[in-house]
Amino acid sequence: MKKITLLLLLLVSTTLIFAQENHKKCITTKLVEEELKNNTDYVDARQNAGKINYNSKERKTNNIPVVIHIIHRTSHANIGSGTNIPDIQIEDALRILNEDFSKNLIRYVEIGDEANLNNSLGFGTKKLTEIALRALPPTATDPATACFCIDQLGEALKGITTILAQVVYSDEQNNVRHIAQKEYFSRILFDHFAQIKLYGFNDVAIIKSTLTAFIKIAEKAESNQNKELWEFTMFMLENTSFLELHKYNINIQSR
Repeated sequence: MKKITLLLLLLVSTTLIFAQENHKKCITTKLVEEELKNNTDYVDARQNAGKINYNSKERKTNNIPVVIHIIHRTSHANIGSGTNIPDIQIEDALRILNEDFSKNLIRYVEIGDEANLNNSLGFGTKKLTEIALRALPPTATDPATACFCIDQLGEALKGITTILAQVVYSDEQNNVRHIAQKEYFSRILFDHFAQIKLYGFNDVAIIKSTLTAFIKIAEKAESNQNKELWEFTMFMLENTSFLELHKYNINIQSR
């Protein structure tokens, strides 16, 4: 019994020692603190990284500090052995990345601190929402303009359903490995129509234009997008009392 107890104690002690020796798997913080303490170039690079003027047309080189995490097998502890790739391979990859970005990719990428028509999917279409809201009470009473904008929203969002579609990546055995979602379709719908529900759904013409816009979007949407669209339609119609709308309005709009 004493031998068994002693053996168990040795096993537990060994496990605890092993865990204590390996509990730090990332030393990024330690390395950064050492660089900040001993490397003035690194300090300057970190400070200047926050001062980069991305809108400047001047072409110049900006040094941005990066940290590379290497995930390797525990059996490959020595740098350069097996999955623990050597520093020269990392530096070469960064060199290629910098060269490709400065020569080719920069032509297709625009970086800035404000949204615009080129870098924001919904920037232009949200302008239609803004115009529609300005045409509704309490700002104004111009439902015809609001209806026109809502109609154009339906046309515009119908055209981007394929862009927002999920991209499914499968392996050689056709097993799904990754599903990429560029932007949630329900979020796009909410950003464009939620305020219209708040300020315009006491007008049957606005309700009709919105539902017509949803029908247009549904024509080009995929099955999962149509499911989101249906759920969002139920949200839009929630708490809308058609009994309070005059029957003459309903009869005319339904024709």
